[in-house]
Amino acid sequence: KHPGAVAIGVFLKTGVVSEKEEAAVLLFLEPLSGIDRPEIIFPPPLSAALHRTGIKRPPGIEGRAVLRQRIDVERIAVNLRADLQNPAWDPTGEYSLPWQTGFAGIAYNSDVTGREITSVDDLFDPEFAGKVGALTEMRDTIGVIAMSLGIDISTLTSFEEAQPAFDKLQEAKDSGQIRRFHGNDYFDDLSNGNLAITIGWSGDVAAIARDNPAVKFVFPESGATSWADTMVIPKGSPNIDAAAQWMNFVYDPVQAAQITAWVGYVSPVAGVREEVEKLDADLANDPLVFPDEETLANTKGFAPLSEEVEAEYDAAFSAIIGA
Repeated sequence: KHPGAVAIGVFLKTGVVSEKEEAAVLLFLEPLSGIDRPEIIFPPPLSAALHRTGIKRPPGIEGRAVLRQRIDVERIAVNLRADLQNPAWDPTGEYSLPWQTGFAGIAYNSDVTGREITSVDDLFDPEFAGKVGALTEMRDTIGVIAMSLGIDISTLTSFEEAQPAFDKLQEAKDSGQIRRFHGNDYFDDLSNGNLAITIGWSGDVAAIARDNPAVKFVFPESGATSWADTMVIPKGSPNIDAAAQWMNFVYDPVQAAQITAWVGYVSPVAGVREEVEKLDADLANDPLVFPDEETLANTKGFAPLSEEVEAEYDAAFSAIIGA
């Protein structure tokens, strides 16, 4: 049992499932193969998962309200940061709660670059040819590049608006500028110098930097993408009350501070910094975990796209990265 589960009297069993299985839970409300039906899941963007896995949305299944259980946010999310309430992907804030938040920007190894990195243009500098990486998460890789081209990613409605970013990424891949596309498996390559520079996630880099101070994360001058991993309760879950108790537990600032100290990402819970300071004063002053208002003002979230448009984005991105 997880210590937190014991504290609130809820038995917690965790597991990792594939996107296909997650999409099946969301759409068909069936138990996962080999394990019980989950009460809380941390899903990928749904339409992107559907495109990659080939699952078709059943007729008559439209929108998150049909797929996900309403959450009693007035009771559970009393400590939710004000800037995360009623997000674009869940305008009423009734069907999801942020688990952790963070940023995608530029990660680099200063021992390899030999200089400070500040611009997305550095990703395309011939000096670093063959030592550049990029994330396999479309919103972050395309988002960071698009922002450097002056494209407002928070207002996108069509593929054509972001086409220049896809073209720039394609050119970098074809020329050999990009060594590889990666998920969060770039730690070793960045630390040992196989990668000089990459598009990376803030919390990942903060973790690497503790062991290798040459590895740094920078918010590009043109801006970084902001994101939130969410918690949702699938529609029809048999233990909604237990799921709500767990969500409420991790939204307690004392508990949330322990999560922050472990994962190194930005907590969605108000009041966490004061609790983190009691655990780790250095972490409480880490600008990647507690960014200032000026930094936050230079970040944007990717616009929620229609299912058809997102399929266009995902297909084009998959073709570039070879997924």
